Amino acid sequence: MTDSRALLLVLDSREPEQLAQFYAALLGGAEIQVQPDLAHLRVVQPQGVQLLIRRNEQMVPPVWPQAGATGPEIRLAVADVDAAEREIVSLGGQPLDIESEDSTRTFADPEGHPFALAEW
Repeated sequence: MTDSRALLLVLDSREPEQLAQFYAALLGGAEIQVQPDLAHLRVVQPQGVQLLIRRNEQMVPPVWPQAGATGPEIRLAVADVDAAEREIVSLGGQPLDIESEDSTRTFADPEGHPFALAEW
């Protein structure tokens, strides 16, 4: 390939600035880039991971889990799950009461997007 490419994870948000602050703090060392059109913000980690937060005034928080639902999952890998859980809650995330077959714990960010926390 001769052109540069990036894989972006995109989340809709009624309050993209606040959601960007949540993920930047959670990811530690992430930079928030405001796009000129103000339609979205990028949260960029030093390792190159990019989260695009798109302004959507009609965004409805997802219902999780949905019966039979499959699809992408946001998973945050950490060394200390208990410490990460305390940080998530202090930043405005909420634990979701979902049982998993592995040792992951599931949370919702301040706008309701679910994500999993796993020991790495």
